[in-house]
Amino acid sequence: MSSRLPLFPLPNLMLYPGAMIPLHLFEPRYLQLMTDLLTAGKREMLIGTLLPSWEEDYFEAPPIAKVAGVGEIIQHQQDEQGNFNIVLRGKHRAVVVDETPSGKPYRLVEIEAHLEPQLVASDASAAHQRLLQAIEFLAGSLPQDAELRSVNYLTDIVLVHLPIPMERKLTVFCELNAIERARLVLAEFERLQEVGRSFPDPEHTPENPLWN
Repeated sequence: MSSRLPLFPLPNLMLYPGAMIPLHLFEPRYLQLMTDLLTAGKREMLIGTLLPSWEEDYFEAPPIAKVAGVGEIIQHQQDEQGNFNIVLRGKHRAVVVDETPSGKPYRLVEIEAHLEPQLVASDASAAHQRLLQAIEFLAGSLPQDAELRSVNYLTDIVLVHLPIPMERKLTVFCELNAIERARLVLAEFERLQEVGRSFPDPEHTPENPLWN
């Protein structure tokens, strides 16, 4: 299913399904984006991850990763200066097909939605257990509902918090097969363990919680 969505590109951020992220919008082009969405009664935008060297072309049209996250605005508030504070909830991945002229100060992209089946423990029990172990290692503990989460969701959680370069994270994020994506994430996790890479202290609670 194809559609056109306004693009909000960001560096070092991948919006995965189920994630909840707060954003502060202050650039005029993105204030216009928000105004247009709200006026039309729409609530979706595409969060595209900017590729390396994006700084050179930030105010034009720097390239983004070929797979991005569709986000739904679930909260928004405009302050006295006209800026917006919003909360986005990740809905699904999407393949970026093309960028079309918008006649607007912000970018519009054509996407193909990627609605993948949610894999539960019975579908990939070994991967499910290994992902839980990876999260417990990274975070120091597991939330109460961790074992009920899908393989898809657990994979994205581990990926976002692995201490590896963004380029490698994006390679994994752009994999559209959920089982293969889990395999790649676990391979990265195990590789870091083998080479003795320093992980976050299990006793330390991160400022930004793992669980969205």
